[in-house]
Amino acid sequence: AQAYRSPVLPAGWTFAIWGPIYLAFFNGTRDELCRRDLMEMAIQNLDFWKMHWLEGAGHSFRARDLKEVASVSRDWLHAQAARIPARGE
Repeated sequence: AQAYRSPVLPAGWTFAIWGPIYLAFFNGTRDELCRRDLMEMAIQNLDFWKMHWLEGAGHSFRARDLKEVASVSRDWLHAQAARIPARGE
């Protein structure tokens, strides 16, 4: 297992990964609880972490943001499904 410092857990907390895992996160570019520069720095070496920024959104997403979240989620899920070998492979 490999231990990582988490950009979304309290300082000093870590998490371990034992197998392939891929995470998708959404955040608003105007979120006062998550500075983009700090988040980008925290995740720059986490290749399993997909961060999508919603332009102009704050900490709470609006209904207008949900269509973008759904579209990006769909594409991300399709990409993850392509990583899974077919049965018998």
